[in-house]
Amino acid sequence: MNHEILLLNSTRKIFKEIGGNDTFPVCVEIHPTDKCNQHCHYCFHRSLGFGKEKGNIKFLTTSDYVIIFAEMSRIGVQNLSISGGGEPFMAGNLFNILQLALNNNLNVRVVTNGSVGVMSDLRMLEELVKCDEIRFSVDSTKPDVYSALRNVPESHLFRVFENIKKFNRLS
Repeated sequence: MNHEILLLNSTRKIFKEIGGNDTFPVCVEIHPTDKCNQHCHYCFHRSLGFGKEKGNIKFLTTSDYVIIFAEMSRIGVQNLSISGGGEPFMAGNLFNILQLALNNNLNVRVVTNGSVGVMSDLRMLEELVKCDEIRFSVDSTKPDVYSALRNVPESHLFRVFENIKKFNRLS
């Protein structure tokens, strides 16, 4: 909720400064991948991603993010949300994306299902601690319900809990 309040207050301040003309976004949301390790019944991607049936998948490179984040900083956009049409931690370059965003003094928020093994990487966790917000998406604390909703083994929920604990120990 703090993220949304920050954005609302930032938006109000910008509107006052520019007299009602909203010329730049307050927050940019990126989706570094459309791949996901879960198959949620309610997700329109269903872990398939966009364009897979046509074979035209292309994601931004780390070099692309260098340009985007520098431009965001230049025009005064301070807030970045990393979420997606998939699980952000499935993107091979997420560590680099986080470093670039933080080096450009962006307020970073990450939304994750929290069950990807890369969250066990200490370097990744140390970068995540520098972020303003990490949002773990958990539909239920009951393993059978979680498993049924996300169409994954019940063990995914326990992995999420372990990743949350690891993150909290560092923060």
